[in-house]
Amino acid sequence: MIFTGENFFASKALFIALLLMNAPAIAASEMPMAELLAKCAPTVAVSTMASIVKVESSGHVYAVADAGPVHLPWSVRKDMVRSHFPASKDEAVELVKSLLKKGHTVSIGLSQVNDRNLKALGLSVEDVFDPCTNVSAGGKILTNFYQRAAKEFGPGERALQAAISAYQSGNWDRGVANGYVGLVYKAAGVVPDLKIGTGSRALKVASADARTQSAEQWWESRAELLRKARESDLKAPKE
Repeated sequence: MIFTGENFFASKALFIALLLMNAPAIAASEMPMAELLAKCAPTVAVSTMASIVKVESSGHVYAVADAGPVHLPWSVRKDMVRSHFPASKDEAVELVKSLLKKGHTVSIGLSQVNDRNLKALGLSVEDVFDPCTNVSAGGKILTNFYQRAAKEFGPGERALQAAISAYQSGNWDRGVANGYVGLVYKAAGVVPDLKIGTGSRALKVASADARTQSAEQWWESRAELLRKARESDLKAPKE
């Protein structure tokens, strides 16, 4: 995911949240997903954040996407991507730290926050595997992009589409062209289960361009969903 610090802590909501969190306070990992999102990403409608989580990690708290050595161009790294689903937080943290030590770039957790965002977010690797912290970070990133897009396109649907595109690719339009925005819209209203501990496994991602596949085929491949556009230069979206 892309991160930009401009207006990062702005509190203006994207739109009215569809669900208010009224349940008693409990551990984030024990909350139903909808309650977790309402509590921890309050500036984003639950249905929208749920769609992002569905597409990014399918609800896996410890999902890790290894996008290869950061010094290599994406044209080389795209065939190196692996998606991991560790069984525990300790295992996930150890995996990420090991990959970072090797100079890899990784995306982490429910909303797939990229490691290059952590410093600006003030988060550690351990922090970002907390479900609430992770979706809070994802919600702030998406809100920031929406606010910037609204200045350019006006508030509403066009700005939201641009923000979702930028969340994935850092560009107002690239996420539309590569199918990501369509997948998020397809997932609208689908709240994934919160999945914790599925056993350690790594999946090699197919190298075929997702645009040559049908949306349904892409939707069925979790590894492919986790793969898309890990190429972040941490700059503002390009026009």
